Amino acid sequence: MALAVSGCLGELASAYIFCGTISTCASSGDLDRAWEWTNEVGRCSISGIAEYPGDCRMHRAEMLRIRGEWAKAELELASVCEELGTWDVGHAAGAFYELGEVSLHRGDLEAAAHAFAKCRELGHRGLPGLASLELTRGKPETAAALLEEGLGATSDQFDRSRLLHVAVEAQLAAGQVDEAGAAAAELAALADRWKTPIHQARAATSAGVVAAARGERGAALDLLRSAVEWWRQVPAPYDEAVSRVALAEVEAPAARVVQLETALEAFVRLGATIDTERLLGQLGRAQSYERIAVAMMFTDIEGSTAMLASMGDEAWLAVLRRHDATLRSLFATHRGEVYTGTGDGFFVGFHSVDNALMCAIAIQAAMDEVRIRIGVHFAEASRDAGGISGRGVHEAARISALGAGGDVVASTSTLALATMDVPTGAVRTIQLKGLPGEMEVATLELDALV
Repeated sequence: MALAVSGCLGELASAYIFCGTISTCASSGDLDRAWEWTNEVGRCSISGIAEYPGDCRMHRAEMLRIRGEWAKAELELASVCEELGTWDVGHAAGAFYELGEVSLHRGDLEAAAHAFAKCRELGHRGLPGLASLELTRGKPETAAALLEEGLGATSDQFDRSRLLHVAVEAQLAAGQVDEAGAAAAELAALADRWKTPIHQARAATSAGVVAAARGERGAALDLLRSAVEWWRQVPAPYDEAVSRVALAEVEAPAARVVQLETALEAFVRLGATIDTERLLGQLGRAQSYERIAVAMMFTDIEGSTAMLASMGDEAWLAVLRRHDATLRSLFATHRGEVYTGTGDGFFVGFHSVDNALMCAIAIQAAMDEVRIRIGVHFAEASRDAGGISGRGVHEAARISALGAGGDVVASTSTLALATMDVPTGAVRTIQLKGLPGEMEVATLELDALV
C-alpha cells in the first residue's frame, strides 16, 4: 500500500492493491486501519485510474455509516453509484447495499427496500441488511430464513460474523432460542480468533441477548455492559444505542431508565426515526419531532481529494477556510440555517425557495478557487433535537450529486415554487440512486443571469 499510494507502481497494480487492502481491512473488522488507508488513498492522485477512487469512497461511506455520520456517508454514496457501475458491477452493488443500510437506520423503509432490491439485481445478496429490514417490518421468520440461506451459502468467517450477529436477533424474535444460542457461540469463537472491537462487540451483544432470553440475568448484564463498551471503542454509536436498549431490559428499574434515556439521545442525534419512536413509546412520551417544509441545499467541492493531493495540506486548509467563511456569510445573508458542515460541503435549510436559489447563485458567483456543485430541493422533513431527517433529505443529497462543479441543480417541483425568474436548461427525468420513483430536475443557466 505504501508503494501504491506513492505512485511508484503501475495503475492496475495500484488499483488492485487499494481494493484488496481496504476491502480486507473493512471485512475483517480492522476498521481503524480501513479508515486510515481509505483517507490516505483519497489524498493520492494517480493518473489513469480516476474512476477507481469511487470504490475507495464506497468503503469510506461504510466507515462513515458505522461511525454514525450518515449524512456524509450518503453524500459519498450518491456520487459514486453510477461511477462504480462503469468500473465494476459488484462494487456498484456494494454501494447500493450501503445506501440501503443508511436508509434503514434512518427509518426510511421504502428507500431501504428499493436499494436492497437494486443491489440484489446486481448480484449482491443484500444481507444482512435485507434481513434487518424484514425484522423491522415485523417478519422475524422471514428474516431468520434469509439469514439461514445466507449462512449456508458462505464459509467466509468475516461474512459469517456479520450474518450471525443479525441471525441471533432474528432467531430470538422468532422464538428460536436454541438456534440463537448456537449462532452466538459461533460468533464468540470468531471473536476469540479475530480480536477486533467490532467482532468483540457483536459476540458480546449476541451472547448477552441470548442469556437474557434464557433468564440468565447476571450473565446478560455482564455481557451487554461489555458490548456497550466494545461498540464505543469501534466507534459505532447506533449499535451502542441498540445494545443499551437490550441492556435496559435486564437492568434494575432506575438503571433501566438511564440506559433508555442515553439510547434515546443517540437515536435522536443520529436521526434514527423508527428507533426514536419505539423508545419514546417505551418511556411513555409523546413524539419529540415536528414536520416542517424547507428548501434544502447540499454543497460539495468538486475534485476535493485531487486538489488536496496537488496543493498539500497547508495550502488546502487555507482554501477550505476561505471557502467555509464565504459560504457561511452567504448562508447568513440569505437566512439559511446550517445543519451540518461536512469539511468540503454543507447541508443548509431555507424557509423560502427564493432565498435558497439566490444563495446558490451568489455562491457560484463568489467562488473562484474551487468549483462547487449545489443541489436545491424543497420538501417536508422531520425536525428534532438531532436535526433534519426524512425522505426529502435523501432526495436533496442525491440531487446535489447530479451536477458538475459550478452547477446548481434543482428539482422542477422546487423551481415551480420560486417567485423569481430563474432560467434553466432542459428538464431531465432521472432515477435518484437508491430511492424509488423518478424525479424531474433542471440545471440553472447561470450565464443568463449575468
